[in-house]
Amino acid sequence: MAAVVIAIVSLGGPLALLSNFWAEQQLRNDRLSDTSWFAALAERPLVETAYTDLRAHAVQYHHLYGITVLLVDTSQGILMAPERLSDADRSELLRNESITSAALAGRPAQSRDITWPWTSRPLIVAVPVIAEGRILGAVVTISPTRPTRVLVATRWALFGLGAVVLAGLALLTAVRLGTWILQPVRRLEARMADASRNIEIGRTAVPLGSPEGPPELVGLERSFEHLQKRLACMLERQSAFATDASHQLRNPLTALRIRLLVVTVKVDRGLQEELGSALREVHRLSDLVDGMLALAKAENRPARTRHCRLRAVIDSRTEAWSPLAELESVRLVVHDTVDGHALASPDDVETVLDVVIDNALRFAPATTDIELSVVAADPDTLEVRVRDHGPGLPADDHGKAVQRFWRGPGQDPLSGTGLGLPIAASLAHRNNGRLTLRSPREGNGVEAVLTLLRTTHSTRG
Repeated sequence: MAAVVIAIVSLGGPLALLSNFWAEQQLRNDRLSDTSWFAALAERPLVETAYTDLRAHAVQYHHLYGITVLLVDTSQGILMAPERLSDADRSELLRNESITSAALAGRPAQSRDITWPWTSRPLIVAVPVIAEGRILGAVVTISPTRPTRVLVATRWALFGLGAVVLAGLALLTAVRLGTWILQPVRRLEARMADASRNIEIGRTAVPLGSPEGPPELVGLERSFEHLQKRLACMLERQSAFATDASHQLRNPLTALRIRLLVVTVKVDRGLQEELGSALREVHRLSDLVDGMLALAKAENRPARTRHCRLRAVIDSRTEAWSPLAELESVRLVVHDTVDGHALASPDDVETVLDVVIDNALRFAPATTDIELSVVAADPDTLEVRVRDHGPGLPADDHGKAVQRFWRGPGQDPLSGTGLGLPIAASLAHRNNGRLTLRSPREGNGVEAVLTLLRTTHSTRG
């Protein structure tokens, strides 16, 4: 757009100056021609000193065009004027005395002032009157320049209007052209974001339809759609492989566990400890397979989100886990919470809370509380917080804890599968939320925070 403005100014400026030059030259040529005609007409009156006919022509000319015609002698005395001179005309004659002197010297002369739309000085033209080789005097015309200035100003206004119209058309063309070019780019950007989200939550690719725009960008969009389909197909196959492999491993592991149980009963007491260790490994491997199957489902299946009343879910899980907590001499305490609704699957929220409460019970010391609450972090989100008073984790390990197979410092490598929190984090993610760990503001322990999108059904409970 800047280039268009520069081009318009570069072309329009000289054109405006040329328009002013042409109008001024036409004015000067016309006045020089008229003044020369009066000079030829004044030869005989100067010789005979009879100015009646010349004055009549000058008066008529003045009434028609508003131009004053004067006849001066060689001493610049006024011999004839159509009427009484105004003070402004006398002032212009005195200011341009050199023009009259040049005419009395035998050469036509004009005032050199450039006629601009904002100036108001008249045009002075003087032509010598020569008879029989002698200079008898000079004819001087005083011409107002207002008509020429109005003409130039009108032309400049038209030039300016044309420049504005051209700039508007250029802007409109640039906007339309830019929209035509950038629309596929924006559409591709939006589709890339949607594709990333769809792949994360396990949705299939959305067909592109009939894109419009430059052929190169349309081809790029088509290529991206093909890539998206191939990537979605590859991830679907990967998920199907993990699910099928987990299912296929469960049956042999179950059969192996049953056989080990049967053999344990029949063998001598000395071999029972060895078989017991093998049986525990089989149990652990079965739990690991179940965890991998659950993780594959959590990562690749879209959530069935709806209005989920978080207080009801917390009360339900507190009631379910309280008997086990009592066995560990730990209390589950629900604080005063926001009775809010989140856009999430209640089943997924229950599963996340089960994982978090189970982890909290593992590390909570006896006679301590596990605190649960729902907090309105901001107008758009709700946070479900579960806080224990255990030994806690270093800040650097909070992000690692939700990674697969990660175990904390000093934790028994044979306890658990290392997939609980990753499964919970995947469930939170597919519900447009997130699961994070952090240190409490006061005291020891870890605070797990499940952040979910808030719906409009929120009241204080």
